[in-house]
Amino acid sequence: MTLVQVVEVSGVLRPWGVCDLRGAARPPVLAYPHEAAVVVSGVPGAGKSTLIARAVSDPRATVLDAGLPGRLRRPAVRARHYARLLRARRAPAPLVVHDCGAVPVVRRLLARRRATHLIVVDAADDEALGAQRGRGRPLAPRVFDRHRAAMGALLRDAARGLLPDGTASLVLLDRPAAAALPGISFAGTAVPTGRLPWRHAHPHQTRPE
Repeated sequence: MTLVQVVEVSGVLRPWGVCDLRGAARPPVLAYPHEAAVVVSGVPGAGKSTLIARAVSDPRATVLDAGLPGRLRRPAVRARHYARLLRARRAPAPLVVHDCGAVPVVRRLLARRRATHLIVVDAADDEALGAQRGRGRPLAPRVFDRHRAAMGALLRDAARGLLPDGTASLVLLDRPAAAALPGISFAGTAVPTGRLPWRHAHPHQTRPE
């Protein structure tokens, strides 16, 4: 069983297990190991690209984005995206991957060579659909429903403290917490110091030092 962590203060969090930051007014910096692969997931329109563009500033980090969600249904685009993933996972540098999360293949590819961490932007349907319309790229209802079903299954597992296979941690953000997140950092970059209070720990588990 995996500990579910709830953090509501600013500072630094080195994620492990399931970390729920939804509702946090002042979320912490998320600090990862230097060679971690961080997958930012959520339904189309959740705000993944906005979060990555604002929170990831490490010049060493490679950021991979397949572009529009529908493009990955094209075999040539999908093949190029997976080839880029395979090359990037071998490089000794931080890796951030934009992923809609409808299929687990991206996480599985990365987990074979890297410690893989997941950040999920949990957006309400009306928020995500409004963002799609706002950028002029609404998805067909059946396509959005498929993404929503996959994300719903992941969130239900997270509520039980369960991580996806091959994933070292899962951080849950809602859109306000994602907008307030001060940064995503990797070892070797300066981050604030200090310890965080922890609560709602499972009675049979404690936070490791």
